[in-house]
Amino acid sequence: MKRPWLVMSSSSGKTLKALWEKLDEETRAACLGLVTDRNCEAVVVAAQLGLKVEVGAKETVETMAFRKLGQREDAVVFLCGYFALLSDGFLFGCPAPVVNTHPSLLPAFPGLDRKVHADAADRVAVSGFTVHLVTKALDGGPVLFQHPVAVEPTMDAEAVRNAVRAAEQKWLPRVLTKVLESSIEPSDAQLSTAALRAKYSFSIPSFQEMD
Repeated sequence: MKRPWLVMSSSSGKTLKALWEKLDEETRAACLGLVTDRNCEAVVVAAQLGLKVEVGAKETVETMAFRKLGQREDAVVFLCGYFALLSDGFLFGCPAPVVNTHPSLLPAFPGLDRKVHADAADRVAVSGFTVHLVTKALDGGPVLFQHPVAVEPTMDAEAVRNAVRAAEQKWLPRVLTKVLESSIEPSDAQLSTAALRAKYSFSIPSFQEMD
């Protein structure tokens, strides 16, 4: 049985739509809806997918998320292109683990996605994306999954962004499904990456598919 999950997004919704289309019916049915801090394209996408959507200001969005979650310790909060920083109070009080997807191979290039891709295009030969547990350290929580994306010399920041997004859209359905089948809990965010992955045997061999 899949765990209930709540999406937080403030993006174009393209990755959310691609993710949703590859999930099975049980996983879709377990979704509690989408919460966002602004009227973005993800709101339109979520409504088209039949998700319950709540939009609030930055000052109220965390309260809305808490209301959606209730005291459900079996739930998971999934950040899919959510660009606001969650408060320490939210992370401390959230009954569910908070999982984020970030468009680089952390710990390289934390921060907002457009600067991340510009830095990757300028400074590395391989970028990618990371799925990690969220802590109060910016993009600093333990890593659940990473997938590499080659950065060719001809690629600018937008090309890197598109390549990373394509990889996310391919792999996130598998990763989220694995998370929702696990017993990951909020306190696991304090573990090291090695300890977290050993505890749950969380392994998806994406590095065998460099695409």
